Amino acid sequence: MRVYLIEDTSFEIVYRRTHDEDHVQYTGSENFMLDSVHPAKHNINDFDVKLLTAIQSCLERRDVMITTSFTVTDRSPPTVEIRVQGPFLSRLLNEYKEPLKMRLTVAFRQWSGNSMKLITTEMGASTTLGGDWIFEDTLEMESTYFVDQVAAGILTVELIPDVTGIANLPDTLQMNRKFLEEGIQSDFVLISENDVHIRCHKLFLAGHSPVFFRMFQTDCKEFKEGACNVRKSEEGVRALLRFIYYASIEDPLESPSVALELLELGHEFDIAALESAMKDLLLRKPDTWFNIDVAVMLFHRSLKVNGYDDLKRKVVQVIKSKPDGLNDSAVVDDLFKEDPKAAKELLSLCLQKKR
Repeated sequence: MRVYLIEDTSFEIVYRRTHDEDHVQYTGSENFMLDSVHPAKHNINDFDVKLLTAIQSCLERRDVMITTSFTVTDRSPPTVEIRVQGPFLSRLLNEYKEPLKMRLTVAFRQWSGNSMKLITTEMGASTTLGGDWIFEDTLEMESTYFVDQVAAGILTVELIPDVTGIANLPDTLQMNRKFLEEGIQSDFVLISENDVHIRCHKLFLAGHSPVFFRMFQTDCKEFKEGACNVRKSEEGVRALLRFIYYASIEDPLESPSVALELLELGHEFDIAALESAMKDLLLRKPDTWFNIDVAVMLFHRSLKVNGYDDLKRKVVQVIKSKPDGLNDSAVVDDLFKEDPKAAKELLSLCLQKKR
């Protein structure tokens, strides 16, 4: 999995000129504030919940800035030393506790209208004398046309989990996927609300869910029958298994209703990584991505579960942006019939004006 910290972001740097007996150097830096991140779409099946959870935790604190600096040395050929550092990266590496690499892509704009593109290697992190983490690399350049002037361009910064020593991990995920899709040696069934029976394995379920683990230790109905009614859509149940087997969140990224179902299933079956991932996904999605029915159901859910206040505020904002959808929503009608207190609270919040 790759995670974009910065993607196709414009910048301008004013370079400072220094020199010694042999070379002239030009140094400049730019600070970038981070407000969100997202996994690279082309590799979403290798979604690393631990990494994104650590990133989200770091984003919620102060000083979510990284500094990118360039030092150009005017030699033959010219070189540029690239450094990326900052409190955010130091906190992230300390919290994630696993090796991370970084790749930086920069396209400097030329006066001719063309651009000079530089791509670093996958840089490993090292520590400075002050104990901060830093990523750095040195590249050759075509020219130093921008020196002593303002350098402008486009920057992308990716974080990449360092899987050195566990190179078999992608193969393992593919094998897990094959076990699920082909039902190899399956010994359990999850049943969706439309009565579709989906084959799976107790080992995978118990390994990810304390609820399933306890279920398989008792003489309960589900254990005897080798099946469990999940009371969710077929799409939701299949998405749950894809997350458990090979950490995929491809389905909820495309469907608000599946994301809501996975949030509920993560809570019901005590799969903390799933619940956390879905909560983060729902908070990061734009208001336009939601439909009224999902927003209202998510609001109702937020009243019943501790720690969902941020989701509650999010969906109230969504519902305020789609007032016309309330009239045609059967979910809204059901809410007023089944839980009028919750419906009144929703109405009150939607009528509140910003202070």
